[in-house]
Amino acid sequence: MSLKKELTACPLCSESLGRQLYRFEPALWIPGQVIRCAGCGGIYKKPSENANPIADYYRDPRYHQLEYWSFEEHATRALRRIRDTVASALGKTDSLSLLDIGCGPGEFLRLAQEIGFEASGVELNAGNAEEARRRTCGASVIRDDFMTAPFDRQFDVIAMLDLIEHLPDPLAAIRRTYELLKPGGHLVVYTPNHSGITVRAADLVFRLSGGAIAGPVTEIFDCPHVVFFDVKSLRSALERNGFRVVKTAFSPYDPARNNQARGASAWGVRALEAVGSVFLGQFRLLMLGRK
Repeated sequence: MSLKKELTACPLCSESLGRQLYRFEPALWIPGQVIRCAGCGGIYKKPSENANPIADYYRDPRYHQLEYWSFEEHATRALRRIRDTVASALGKTDSLSLLDIGCGPGEFLRLAQEIGFEASGVELNAGNAEEARRRTCGASVIRDDFMTAPFDRQFDVIAMLDLIEHLPDPLAAIRRTYELLKPGGHLVVYTPNHSGITVRAADLVFRLSGGAIAGPVTEIFDCPHVVFFDVKSLRSALERNGFRVVKTAFSPYDPARNNQARGASAWGVRALEAVGSVFLGQFRLLMLGRK
C-alpha cells in the first residue's frame, strides 16, 4: 500500500482537515506536506502523489547506514530503571521478558541482555535480523512484520524505540502491543518530542525568515518519519488504547548522530537542549505505559 493512501487523514483521530506547516518537494526522503491536524492538533506527513510505498524507504541503503544508538550509556541507564520499575510493579525477582519491536541490528537487545532481560526481537529487514542474532547471546529474533508475526507468548516489557514515528497507523501498533503484554506489563516508547525546545526554535527560525532558513526544520521533518509526537499526543495514544502512563522522561538531541550538526551549530543545539532540560523539554522523549 502506498503512503499516499495510508495518510490521507490524521492517523491519530482520522480528521482530514489540517494546516500545512512545511512542504518538502522535492524531498530528501518522503515528498509531501507536514500537516497539523485541525481536530486533535497532531502532526503528520501527507505524502505527495509521487511518494513511493513505505517499504521502499526502508530498503534505501541510506536508511541502513543511519546510526541506531548514539547514547549507549543513556540507554543502559534507562533500561535499568525500566527493569527496576517493572520488577517492582509485578513483584518479580526472576528475569523479565522483553520484546524489542523493529530491533534493527540488535544493539538494544544486547544491552537488555547484559542487564538481565530475557530479550527477543522482531525485525522486518532480513540483514538487520541476522546481525541482531549475531550481536546478541542467543536472542530470539523473528524476521517478520510485527503486526502480523505469530507470537506464542506474552511479554513483561515491549519496547518501541525510534519506531512509532515511522508507522502510518501507530494506534494499531499500540493496540497490538497491549495484546502481547502480560497483565501489568509495560510498553516503552522512545521517540522525538516535537514540542521540545529545539523543534520550537527550528520552527521560529523558519517562520521569522519567511522559510529562507529551512535547514533546521529539514533535519527534523524531512526524514522517513510520518507521525510526529509530543508528550500530549503520545500520552493520548497510549491512554486511548488501555495503557496507564507511569513515567515520562527526556534526553537531549545528539547533533553528532548521523552528522546532523557540526561546529557552532552543534554547540548551539547542545545549549538549547540544556535549556530544554528545564523549560519545554528536550528532543528525545521516553514514555512508559502500564497495561
